[in-house]
Formats: sequence, structure tokens, C-alpha cells
Amino acid sequence: MAVQKSLQVQLLALFHQCGGNVGDTCDLPIPSCVHQQDGVWFKDREGHQNRECIFFFADDVMCEDCRTPVVMYGDWMQAISATYGAYLGRAVSAIQDGLGASEELQYPAYPLKHWNYPGMGEFQVCDDRARAGRRLADQARGLPAVPSDVGGNSSAPSQSDFYMGGYVGDYGKFFLDWHFGALKSHGS
Repeated sequence: MAVQKSLQVQLLALFHQCGGNVGDTCDLPIPSCVHQQDGVWFKDREGHQNRECIFFFADDVMCEDCRTPVVMYGDWMQAISATYGAYLGRAVSAIQDGLGASEELQYPAYPLKHWNYPGMGEFQVCDDRARAGRRLADQARGLPAVPSDVGGNSSAPSQSDFYMGGYVGDYGKFFLDWHFGALKSHGS
């Protein structure tokens, strides 16, 4: 139809839940086969899980039909290419992929039911996979495994030593490099 009307469209692929947050008017859940998996969700220090999108450290976890999230993403991209490839650059002017919460390659900051506005959230990297990867890197540098001064989901930055200057110390720099490195690795 777009070709017939000389229109251009943009495809938006969301690899996360749509709905369930403040102001959301739709409900597009993550497939149920993924929801049945353990250890694929973002988790805070108290064990609360954020199920908006698959945890970036779970890219290699078998979820469905012996496929991992990365394989599923690739299958989807191949299907889009096969279906719309002839239109790319013409009727289809862009494809945008939402690889994380709120359509962005980002970490979610808080589990939806365990946060109060205007809290800053906290690092959602406390599942076993993230801890194992970080523990090896932390031990090699002689640093603690988990930052203890980052505050909680509903804390203000001023209530956290980490945000009031700890992030510029050796451990703060190391932790943030590790944290954002994992994000970039998932995006690639």
C-alpha cells in the first residue's frame, strides 16, 4: 500500500514488553515461552526482577526450540530482510530496533512494582550470570564484587556515596566500565 501511494514507512522492532509502565495504553508482552525461563531477567540486589526485556547477560540462554535470544533476534532480522528487502531504502526508509527498556539500548533502572517516583533506581545487574562475570573481573583487580553505596530503587542521588563522587574512584570507574561494556557487547 505504501508503494502504491508513494509513501515511505519506518519499521519499529521492539524486543521488549510494551505496556505495564506509567502511562502505557497498550499491552504487548514478551512471548510466553521466554517468560517461563529462569535467570533471563534484570534483577536488583533485593532479588526483584524487571521483566520488561531479556537481561543482557542472558543472550546465550536457551529459551525456545533450543534457540537463544540472539538467535531469535537474528531469525527475526532475516525474516524482515526476506519480506521487505526489496523495499529497503525506498518504501521502507528506516528500521529501528528497540533492544532494551523503552525501545532504547539501556538498562532498566528499577523493577516496576518496587520503585517510587522520583527515585533514581539502581543497577539491575544482580543475577547469577552478571555476578559470575563481574566476580572474575573484580577478583583479578582485588576489588569488591558488588558496590555497596549506590542507594536503592527509590533513593535520590544525594543519598548515595557512589553518585556523590564514588563513581570517579578506582572501583567506580571499573564498575561503570564493566557495566557499560556489557551493554555495548549486547548491542553489538
